[in-house]
Amino acid sequence: MTLGLLAQGEAPTFPDIPDPVIVTQTGPLPPWETLPPQVIVLIVFAMVAGAALILTPLARALARRIEGSSRKVEGEVAELRARLEAMEQQAITSGEFEATDHRMYELEERVEFVERLLAQGTEPARGGQGGAGRGRKL
Repeated sequence: MTLGLLAQGEAPTFPDIPDPVIVTQTGPLPPWETLPPQVIVLIVFAMVAGAALILTPLARALARRIEGSSRKVEGEVAELRARLEAMEQQAITSGEFEATDHRMYELEERVEFVERLLAQGTEPARGGQGGAGRGRKL
């Protein structure tokens, strides 16, 4: 029967068989599904290379800053030592040490004099002098 219909030019009819694969598309596919793997590898390589190009100078600048701060401290210490030596040389040449030594000598003499006065003033008080005038001698 179907052979006779085909000869007359009619199209054969098939029973409705459900399609085993159902494809539903909700929107455009993400790039990693549509791009070939070689392109994705190139993109990742370019991103890594770009990050290296950007981060390398930043890392060097940070290292220079850290290293520079220690050099700066060393420079300040050297400057302070030079200033101290200059001040010591100035004090030696201007005679400040001699003046200070002389002043110290005068102060030592005054302290010894006061100690002698105090020792003389307290000895008679211990010796039996009682009363209001104890400890004072002029």
